[in-house]
Amino acid sequence: MLRFYAEDFCRAASLLGQVHSSLTVAGANPNTKSWGSIAGLLGALEKHCEDLGLAATLAQIRRVKPTFVEGRIVDYLQLARDSLEIEIRINDELSSRLLLSVKPENATFMFAFGPDWDVHKPSLLEAAWTPIFIAFPGVKYDALEAFRCYGLERSTASVFHLMRVLELGLTALGAIFSVSLAHTNWAPAIEQIEGCVREMHKDPAWKIVPDVKAKQEFYAQAASHFGILKDAWRNYTAHVRGKYTEQESEDIMNATRAFMRKIADGGISERVP
Repeated sequence: MLRFYAEDFCRAASLLGQVHSSLTVAGANPNTKSWGSIAGLLGALEKHCEDLGLAATLAQIRRVKPTFVEGRIVDYLQLARDSLEIEIRINDELSSRLLLSVKPENATFMFAFGPDWDVHKPSLLEAAWTPIFIAFPGVKYDALEAFRCYGLERSTASVFHLMRVLELGLTALGAIFSVSLAHTNWAPAIEQIEGCVREMHKDPAWKIVPDVKAKQEFYAQAASHFGILKDAWRNYTAHVRGKYTEQESEDIMNATRAFMRKIADGGISERVP
């Protein structure tokens, strides 16, 4: 997905207008100074076209720019036609694109953990999810997709990805008791986990764990909560009857983050081979 701002379009249009204006002045009185000014404008326009991915326009700019960079005084009318060709190409390339506007308050969700992410100055969203990504590296793909879907106001799609985030949490809990979700649904897996948790006090391997009672309580609560999430969200999301509003999606995102952080803080984490 190409990231840019409306400001890029405005600046490109403004620069193109300045090129036309400068060419008019330079045509009446061509000199090294005016040619250098146009070269600078074309260089700035070139950068914006690179950011916007306008390949055909870039090719025309790079064909014309050397004339001004080298300060060669050539046929002004030809240069004017070349300049007009730049404008035509911009219009042609942009006419084939559908541009979507993202609400300012959703921009954080669209670009969280992107190439501009600063680990020393994370956004509130990034700071909240970083500990989860450390404990569960595998959830990052679906978490980021959930953020982007939310940013694009595709609420049900966002919840779908959040259920995949939760499933990896359930997988990690199951791994503690050798319960796999590879070939089963949530319900049977949760039942198996709850059965194992109830029998922890009989298992010699668990008896030697100093805080086994606390762990048993924590695992029981986690398994029970997964059962609640299955009934409340997961089952409905997997079928066509499940549709979510933007507010519901945001609430589920916050609840997913809070629960994944809770089990991570409790020592449950993804086992990476």
